[in-house]
Amino acid sequence: MITRIEEVSDLQDLGIDLIRFYVYLQGTDCNEVTKPLIIYLWDLKKFMSVHEPQAFAYLVKVSESIRHYGAKDGKVLKVLHEDGFPVHSFVEKYVKNISADKILSHIKWSQSLEEPCVGDAIERSDLLPHPEFASNNFRRTMFAEKIDEAVQREVRKFYPDFFSAADAHSIAKYDDLLMHAVYDFINQLDDFFFKESEAKK
Repeated sequence: MITRIEEVSDLQDLGIDLIRFYVYLQGTDCNEVTKPLIIYLWDLKKFMSVHEPQAFAYLVKVSESIRHYGAKDGKVLKVLHEDGFPVHSFVEKYVKNISADKILSHIKWSQSLEEPCVGDAIERSDLLPHPEFASNNFRRTMFAEKIDEAVQREVRKFYPDFFSAADAHSIAKYDDLLMHAVYDFINQLDDFFFKESEAKK
């Protein structure tokens, strides 16, 4: 039995807008287990694409309506919640699709864990992502958006005829071309700067 569902973002720790659902279960002693099942939004999407195609189509529509470089789970969920889309009900269906043996195994594993001592907590803190990792991801996303903004401004200035005559399909093709070009450019810059820094060591 599910006791509660929490949404946890990777944005602060990793600088990536990915969402995890923490699904807490009732243990064999009727108390809530300490370790939740963890389901990423991308796993939920795969499940919905097979078992809930209509709801999945709506989710895809919302995702495609949000123009953003990089992962955008948090932005998508914000819109879904505002629209009253029952996200957590699909998380519950996902969990119900997991075999009873696997659920029971997770519950028993969680109940068997002892409270971590301070030393263990300190050791595990060494495994957390370095703040620079999140900072680099934030920087990449912001840089991509700044390049996009500048290019959009200049393209519209030099090719006004296209935008005055283009239909939605042509605009979408142009937008896809631009976003891929920006991604490629940033990746090439990353490779260049990395190789240059390695060569100077």
